Amino acid sequence: MRSFRVGDYLTQQKLITLEQYAQILSEQEKPEHAGKSFLETAVTLGFVPEVKTIRKIAAELRIPYMPLENIPIDRDAVFLIPEKTARQYHLIAIGISGRRLITAICDPESFPILDTIGMETGFDIMPVLTESSAIQRTIDEMYDKDYDNKHFPEIFSD
Repeated sequence: MRSFRVGDYLTQQKLITLEQYAQILSEQEKPEHAGKSFLETAVTLGFVPEVKTIRKIAAELRIPYMPLENIPIDRDAVFLIPEKTARQYHLIAIGISGRRLITAICDPESFPILDTIGMETGFDIMPVLTESSAIQRTIDEMYDKDYDNKHFPEIFSD
């Protein structure tokens, strides 16, 4: 996967100013933004709209944009990536297609971890971009210990 710097892209495309770029970097050092990507911080500060910006980045990188709402998530794929890794890098495996593990990410700067995941799982990684909030919601739901009871109560009821 190629390296991609979101901040540089946003300034080159004139989606943010150099002053906003500096403000985002400054905000990322604050505890309330700890662990947030450049893009997440830019969205939180109201500098760019999330969906529109992710779609532009996806087009630039020639990677599919995929909203996670209303698509079936393959639980076998999900559990190929440990929960800790999914939460740390804000990504989640959503499907398997042949030898490809379809993995939703919200931060193109996370591409290097995809190579590691590919080596650890034995799959080629096919990234798709989506919103951070959708990934977080999907991670919370899929790694929920009571998932089976909530989604298949007829099987797990007494």
